[in-house]
Amino acid sequence: MYKIGMTLGMLFSMLNTSSTVTAYDREQSVKAVYIYNFFNYVTWPNRQNSDHKPSAVLCIYGRDPFGDALIYIKEKMTDQLELQIKHIDELDAIPSCHILFVGSLTEKDTTHFGENFNHPEVLTVSDVPGFADEIGIIELKKNDRQLKLIINAQRLEDSGLKVSSKLMKIATIRQRVK
Repeated sequence: MYKIGMTLGMLFSMLNTSSTVTAYDREQSVKAVYIYNFFNYVTWPNRQNSDHKPSAVLCIYGRDPFGDALIYIKEKMTDQLELQIKHIDELDAIPSCHILFVGSLTEKDTTHFGENFNHPEVLTVSDVPGFADEIGIIELKKNDRQLKLIINAQRLEDSGLKVSSKLMKIATIRQRVK
């Protein structure tokens, strides 16, 4: 695992230079930091661990709520992780993604995830309510003023990914009902 050391302080210092920062911007920036740091706490079986700088692919399907936050993080951390960010229009077009952030779901998408989504080794993440209950691995849920992680343990196991115990400790774990 790679230590990136991204802090919310770095991102908030960037955000605070703008006088138009909203609570929504801050929330999306926190989500961006979580997603970026998942690369530290998740192990992909086929991802190379070598002396070379690791690379990772983040795919975003649907709405992209992050604005410049992911770009800022990517630029600040280029010496530690080569991050590619891809926006995709089709759920079938994701075999090269390490993390798939689902920004919005239609009824058709929900059916696709539930019945046909067969992309092992892809960490699916969303802030869509109920995402981890049935169809995804990690849901980023706003609870009062905090962001909570909900992890679907069965989907995680099915994916073949390994998650650090540190990440599991801060998450709510859900078992999918079959």
